[in-house]
Amino acid sequence: MIDVVVPQMSEVASEIVLVRWLKSEGESVRKGEPLFELDTDKYVVEIEAFEDGVLTEVVVTAGSVVEPGEVVGRLGGVGKPVTPVAPRPEPAHEPRPSAPIESDGAGRTRRALASPKARRLARELSVDISGLVGTGSGGMVTSDDVRRAGADTGSEQKATTGVEPLSPARRAIGLRMQASKQTVPHFYVMVDVDMSEAVRLRLHCVDVLGWARAPTFTDLIVAACARALRTCPEANVRLEGEGLRRHTTSDVGIAVGFEEGLVVPVIQEADQLELEELSNRAREAAERARGGRLLGSDLAERSMVVSNLGMHGVDAFVAIVDQPDPMILAAGRVAERCVVVDGAPAVTWGCTLTLSADHRVLDGFVAARFVGAVKSELENVFSFLPEEA
Repeated sequence: MIDVVVPQMSEVASEIVLVRWLKSEGESVRKGEPLFELDTDKYVVEIEAFEDGVLTEVVVTAGSVVEPGEVVGRLGGVGKPVTPVAPRPEPAHEPRPSAPIESDGAGRTRRALASPKARRLARELSVDISGLVGTGSGGMVTSDDVRRAGADTGSEQKATTGVEPLSPARRAIGLRMQASKQTVPHFYVMVDVDMSEAVRLRLHCVDVLGWARAPTFTDLIVAACARALRTCPEANVRLEGEGLRRHTTSDVGIAVGFEEGLVVPVIQEADQLELEELSNRAREAAERARGGRLLGSDLAERSMVVSNLGMHGVDAFVAIVDQPDPMILAAGRVAERCVVVDGAPAVTWGCTLTLSADHRVLDGFVAARFVGAVKSELENVFSFLPEEA
């Protein structure tokens, strides 16, 4: 018998709800098939099995609040333990609703009859979903119902107090960043990078190689960081208890901002991917993040994070390390700059990178070496392409 558990999630989540089971008791499940669906403050995740088996027991019913590591079901008919992780694309329709509010007999809270999208929006707008009358099928509360209630509630509260309450997601993010800033001894390393080759590479990929879309500057920075982690393995570590754990793969997170907050999907083993594949995966992960629906692999442990605000016209900024990450690289915009080359003024494309690092894990020498490796990779980006390209 195999315990099916809620996986650990790298992203902050003040509450996790088991939305629904995608298999019934007695039903067989194959490796890679989704078992159940989780809903957090910011996204919905479908959890898959690692092995073939039969769902012999549902321990936690749909609509219940759960915690990472909690046993929610059991598989039989297989010979070794398995912890599921997620992945399946978002369906075009809203998922089926969970059960009405009630006790499951073990003191566990269940949710109102509402879709995950509606519940998530209710948390964002501070709407009590249990008091709403749903207009959806079977009395289900829809996201439109929540929006209407949120508009009324928000107007009343603003008129009364003049203060708009923090959404649960914003509150959770704020508390986590506050804890990181207060706990992590930050230090910063900044470097200017010549991005002329990067600009040329983007044109080359479309005009010469025939790619459907050019890799973004974020893609190139992620690829450079992944390669730098491989050549500078002493930077690919994280604090764990009283010791350091060294990563054996280059797993780079990409900060994706959207209306509800910030999510960091991870590109696993990014140094092993061809640039076009990395670019496609990064785009798909960003789309899932903005849609509030992620795969389990998106929430895997990461070596570091890349945050790029250059597309918003930001020249440079300093990011906060999100523990237990050891570092985060902040990228400014790529723009033309006047520089001195061989004693004469010249115009080139450049950007500023700022590394925020945890001094408990890295020292200045290692951080400087890592940033230098990233700079070197970005100034020689044609090496990212296969030789025949």
